[in-house]
Amino acid sequence: MADSSLQTAAEKDEGMFIKFYQDGDMDSIAQLYTENCRLMAPGTDVKLGRKAVAQLMRTVKAKGVARVDVKTEEVSLVGEYGYRMGKYSIVMEDGTIHDTGSSMMVLKKEDGVYKIHSDVFSSDDKHTSTLFRET
Repeated sequence: MADSSLQTAAEKDEGMFIKFYQDGDMDSIAQLYTENCRLMAPGTDVKLGRKAVAQLMRTVKAKGVARVDVKTEEVSLVGEYGYRMGKYSIVMEDGTIHDTGSSMMVLKKEDGVYKIHSDVFSSDDKHTSTLFRET
C-alpha cells in the first residue's frame, strides 16, 4: 500500500542525501538513518549505526566520489515499516560514472519521522566492491 507521507519522506530524503554528500556533511547523512541502522554495501562488512554510516560515506568521498545520485522507483508501507526500492549511480570527480546499481531500504519511524533502518545496495558491476572498503 502506498503512503503519501512515506513517498514525500522518500523524495525529501533523496534531495537531502545528495546535498549533504556534495557538501561533505556525512554526519547529516547519518541522521537520515535510525540510531541502530544497518548499511550493507558491496564488498564490505555490514555497517551498524549512524557513526558507521558517516564513516563509510567519508571513505567513499575520500576515494574521489563527487556525487552519489539516488532515485526512488517504488515506495510502500507494510505495517509499521515502509520500504523503498530504487537505483543509484556513483559519479567520480572527473565526471565518469564509476558504478550504477539497485537499492532496497527498509524505513522505520523514529521520533515520528521515517528514517532508513536497513540499507542494502548491489552494484551492476562486479568490480566495484573495492570502492566501499576502508583500506
